[in-house]
Amino acid sequence: MRELLQEKTPRRKVKNKKLAGICFLMAAGLLAGSSVQEAKAESVSQEPSWFTAGTIRSLALTRDGEEIFRISNEPADYKLDFDYWEILNPYDENATVDTQVMYELFEAVAAFDFSEAAETEPGTDTGIEDTETWLTVDFINTSDVAETATNTEASEDTAEAEAEESEDTADTEAEEAEDTNDSEASDPGAGTEGDESSVTLLIGSEDGEGKVYAAVQGCEEQVYKLPAETVAAVFDLNPFDYILKIPVLFNIETLDSVEIVIDEKNYTMKKDGGSYLFGKKKVEKETFTTLYQALMNVYLDSDAEEGKEDEQTEILRMNFYRNTEDAPDVELVYRAFDDTYNSLSINGKERFLVKAEDVEALVKQIKDAF
Repeated sequence: MRELLQEKTPRRKVKNKKLAGICFLMAAGLLAGSSVQEAKAESVSQEPSWFTAGTIRSLALTRDGEEIFRISNEPADYKLDFDYWEILNPYDENATVDTQVMYELFEAVAAFDFSEAAETEPGTDTGIEDTETWLTVDFINTSDVAETATNTEASEDTAEAEAEESEDTADTEAEEAEDTNDSEASDPGAGTEGDESSVTLLIGSEDGEGKVYAAVQGCEEQVYKLPAETVAAVFDLNPFDYILKIPVLFNIETLDSVEIVIDEKNYTMKKDGGSYLFGKKKVEKETFTTLYQALMNVYLDSDAEEGKEDEQTEILRMNFYRNTEDAPDVELVYRAFDDTYNSLSINGKERFLVKAEDVEALVKQIKDAF
């Protein structure tokens, strides 16, 4: 799927088309208080797609009436910048998002072309009216986008220049975030002025020519066509592909202690002021951080299968306690699964499979450290 999204979503060139996307702007709240007819009369010029990859703040996919995926920007004081993103369905805030892959998805959605309504024969069943498949995008309505949408006196050349500048800035910031997923990664929309807007894109049936009918919720009278293959790639995504393959990732500055249980024996790692403790033994900061990082670095192999958790033998349990009320405590439990894998439960929910040999190596590292 990743290759398909990359192939199908080249960087878009802004096309300034008069009267394009009027209903879209209304649905997104950019032309509040106007009717479609009034908006047309004003001859508003605007780029057809009103969000870019860099201004998306949330994306939710619903197929056959069931939400299958939701990713959202959730800033918090205790988080590192790149960790603001969370996959809230099917995971939770503990899964660490792979922002490079995330932005490829955002690029695919932002590249959907709604510049011109499709011509359909009377009576054509587009599948829009009764559809149970849609995607919802929350995004930052940047100040220059809002100005372009409402400034009826602006010339087409001015509107196009403003839109190009806005998109170039967003694309540059997105590319910077793709280059790194470490503590220095930046949020592409950080510092962007503008209100939050939301739009839902309804997905209908295929037209038999490689396209899918689509419409904006609230403006269903205008029907568009999107590439069926790309739409399918978006909705057939594998959520596991969108996370870094580590159990959790916490800033050590938010850590109070870690309680570890192996074979019913307890081990404690604790920060005490400027001291670092293994049990009651003081250790160097480097020694402490090396083990701390290892606790979070067991490679995730795949999503877990359901139904075997009660039958599994516990191998390793770790409770991470945080030093701020806003940051949640987290429990990781590794259990035997089969000859090759262990399962990993996070806060009581079985989530992933990991290599048994990796857990065995971590257990040895913990014992050796103490």
